[in-house]
Amino acid sequence: STTTGTNGTVAVGHDALKVLTSGAANVAIGYQALQLEDAGGNSTAVGYQALTNQNNDNGMNTAVGKASGAAIASGHSNTLVGSGSGATLQSGYQNTLIGRDADATSGKINATAVGYGTIAQADDSVTLGNASVSAVYMSQDSGATVHCAGIDFSATQPAPDAGSSSSEVLDSYE
Repeated sequence: STTTGTNGTVAVGHDALKVLTSGAANVAIGYQALQLEDAGGNSTAVGYQALTNQNNDNGMNTAVGKASGAAIASGHSNTLVGSGSGATLQSGYQNTLIGRDADATSGKINATAVGYGTIAQADDSVTLGNASVSAVYMSQDSGATVHCAGIDFSATQPAPDAGSSSSEVLDSYE
């Protein structure tokens, strides 16, 4: 680099960091990786069109996989791993999306989605698995202790327990 403001930057691939003028410590590897970033720093994009639309001064996004984080324009401090992860996340921050097509709607904050096609459900939440997941193990021998303030049973229950309840929260040891 001949521009001091881009020190520590690495770009490999056609149109990778094509318009960068002053963002330092970026790594873009792949066709159009971080293509539109001009001044943001500290982002890592690895993969065909990874973070291709990012253009913000906050940066600090990490995206690994084909088109990972491709929709992000103003979002920052997100971690996206898997082909197509973060496909609709344009803004928002501190999200972690792991798995092919794992995603969160734009504007989510501190949402985690883990698994193929898993969509983060709310701010400050963790979503494990997509709609096809039918069991969650808290260690391979199911011996882990789960810490929580309560368990909410108010959602509609599948057959044979069909029906719903208005407020069924287990919040103390019984």
